[in-house]
Amino acid sequence: MRSSLILGWILAGLTGTPVIASPFPGIPFWQTAPVKERIKDPSPAELEAEGLESWRPALGASELAEAARARIRLVTYRTPVSFNYEFTLLVVDRVIRRAFLVSTAAKDFEPILGIHRIEVPVARSKPWPWKTSIKYKNSPMYWGLVIDGGFYFHSSPHYGNLGRPASKGCIRASIPDAMEVFDVIVNGMPGVPAYSLIYEKTDLNADEPGARQLKQVLQDSGWTVEDLKGALKTSRKEIVSVSKGDLEYSPGVAVDSHARPFSSQFRESAAFPCCSDANCWDFFRKKRTTLLLKDQKNQPM
Repeated sequence: MRSSLILGWILAGLTGTPVIASPFPGIPFWQTAPVKERIKDPSPAELEAEGLESWRPALGASELAEAARARIRLVTYRTPVSFNYEFTLLVVDRVIRRAFLVSTAAKDFEPILGIHRIEVPVARSKPWPWKTSIKYKNSPMYWGLVIDGGFYFHSSPHYGNLGRPASKGCIRASIPDAMEVFDVIVNGMPGVPAYSLIYEKTDLNADEPGARQLKQVLQDSGWTVEDLKGALKTSRKEIVSVSKGDLEYSPGVAVDSHARPFSSQFRESAAFPCCSDANCWDFFRKKRTTLLLKDQKNQPM
């Protein structure tokens, strides 16, 4: 243990950046310091000028009941007590389709919690997968779905922060995970209502909504808690295998199916989802995207 600490101090001194991987196995990853990202934060004046989108769908009693038994649910656990990573479950017809790491709101940013109806952004009457953030320097929010107001579930190039609070309020996922969620909602089950359920500090030893929801989902899926933890470790392994730092976009050939080298849950059809009945890239005349690894030594994991 002491040698690990000493090694961490030495590496931090050599690289000028802190070693993110904790030498303490019992400390959750979401309690470690986020990797510094390359997207510049807006000034207070820019935030005030931009404001927050006012669309906030209110759920009535009937929709709350519908959300509890919805065929498509994105169940997110923010800073969970019983797990080492922040994560989301894609639940389809009561069964877990995919368990994966996400990032929720960082310190000083208000998290979205509770139950919300998911909406699909539309352009030219087709689902629009290339949403960018006006508020944050046009940072990519690709394969995004509206959760609440100006907050989205979307992909992020900042793989180094998945699993801990690091966003400005949205829920971030890896590109393949965001694409699979987009594919299920837009193409696999079009028109079927989808809901986001977001819980905070969930403790499986406590009798509270997040724990009850998780236990029920695990039971319906035939999973144990250890099965879920194993799936999250696989998600983490996939992310680390792709990048020890951030990814950047550049023109080229699409390689968005890259992050599933160890997953038995990967579906090839989800790698390049359509925008309803149209090819997303061709319909919107969008250049395909490749992802490049940035300098790894400056982005330790």
